[in-house]
Amino acid sequence: MRPLMIFDGDCAFCTTSANFMRRRIRPRCDIEPWQRTDIAAF
Repeated sequence: MRPLMIFDGDCAFCTTSANFMRRRIRPRCDIEPWQRTDIAAF
């Protein structure tokens, strides 16, 4: 299982930063907004 970075999908800065990371840095983790994540599982 890959690590998961959770961010606030309603925050424009957070969303822009997450998209930048996906495109430019290509981190070794999945990046998902908390709105699409089962927070209770964590």
